[in-house]
Amino acid sequence: MHTLFRGLILALVLIPVAVPLAAQEGTALPPVSTPVDVKPGSITCDECPYPYPSKYLDIRVYAQDVRIAYMDVAPQGTANGHTVVLLHGNNFGGFYFKVIIDGLTKEGFRVIVPDQIGYGKSSKPIAPYNFNSQARNTFLILQKEKVERAMVVGHSMGACWRCVWRRSIRRPSSAWCSTTRSASPTAASIGR
Repeated sequence: MHTLFRGLILALVLIPVAVPLAAQEGTALPPVSTPVDVKPGSITCDECPYPYPSKYLDIRVYAQDVRIAYMDVAPQGTANGHTVVLLHGNNFGGFYFKVIIDGLTKEGFRVIVPDQIGYGKSSKPIAPYNFNSQARNTFLILQKEKVERAMVVGHSMGACWRCVWRRSIRRPSSAWCSTTRSASPTAASIGR
């Protein structure tokens, strides 16, 4: 019984190791040619098509000089006097908010979309990334742009940054409306 049990355990341990090794040798899967139209990406996302020009703010994070990128999009037509901050999720940058930016600016909102440190066009220092630091960095952008109050909308992990906002910033009244959006950002999310 113990021999059978040991054999079963050994098989369960070796199968996950053996299959990838066989795949690397080309015996498990047919070879695939390297695509010729795919080029290496830059660490600052230079090849990513951003819908609006980026601005940069030089800051210090964990004793390192870094720069945080952000889009500051003016309202189209008559301004309503309100600012919306859109916070992206992990493994993204602000580039994917175009539809939402366009919808908000059409309604008269000023829209600020930071690329948090470690993402998109912003610096990628070797430092711990945490919600308090990201909230602080966003607050520094708002200070530079002289924004006293903003509606903060977070997508995915950006919603977590938004949650930390009111607890970590010295002026909790600076975020007077906050919304969480966990699914993919779409035009439909503007009205929800």
